[in-house]
Amino acid sequence: MNHSVIVAKGVGQMRTDGQKGSLKMRRQRINAGMKILLALGLMALCVGHCAVAGALDNKNPTLSIRATDLYEAFEKNTIAAAQQYKDRRASIGGQVKEIAQDSDGSPYLLIRGREYSPYGVKCRFTPEFEQRLAALKPGNNVAVHGTIEGRRGTLGNVVVVDCRFP
Repeated sequence: MNHSVIVAKGVGQMRTDGQKGSLKMRRQRINAGMKILLALGLMALCVGHCAVAGALDNKNPTLSIRATDLYEAFEKNTIAAAQQYKDRRASIGGQVKEIAQDSDGSPYLLIRGREYSPYGVKCRFTPEFEQRLAALKPGNNVAVHGTIEGRRGTLGNVVVVDCRFP
């Protein structure tokens, strides 16, 4: 014979002592679920913060390369070089070949890619760097930070955008 004690739960509601344990387990599950949701929320917040910090830190180069080596990589195999370097932030060093403006008025610096070649590594700057660019002369050694865009076509310059001086 089963002797369950009836416990008053509220107006018009009754439960047996056997249900008391299931209520406690239900609360524990809810608490565990809340803790998991809180942990996931904190992780999402951290990931969001890290992504923003990474985006802000994107100005720091992840690669250091000589302009002659970068140019040569694109000369040998444009596809392989694009896979290796495209969209990477880099510190690029070399000898100034030309300082000028594009047809849209954007200032750029051409770093020698190879001896006797009309092409090289074209570093595009925003107008705020014109003063600094004006002080340079062909033959000067220079270091530039920028994002490697790659080469347009089979001939021509290797283009680096969003350039600045270290």
